[in-house]
Amino acid sequence: MDRHRAVFDPSGWTDDTDQSLLIFMSWLRSGGTRIDEIDFAKRLKFWVGNGFTPLDRMPLGLGATVGSVVRDSRYEADPVRIAKE
Repeated sequence: MDRHRAVFDPSGWTDDTDQSLLIFMSWLRSGGTRIDEIDFAKRLKFWVGNGFTPLDRMPLGLGATVGSVVRDSRYEADPVRIAKE
């Protein structure tokens, strides 16, 4: 097993799964019509700092790119532009 996979529990999920759940939660918030980038950005920023609280899990395996985008002070106001920069 490589170093990346060694930090995850067998049959557990990764940060990709948590982020997929955040996308789904944002979609549900809209009534299942769209994903609002501001709503998702707020959820993602909260997740980076607090983890996935319904499961009492901190973010595991947060990538450098996602981390640097979310930690930008302008991220919540314009997440798409910050991600593209």
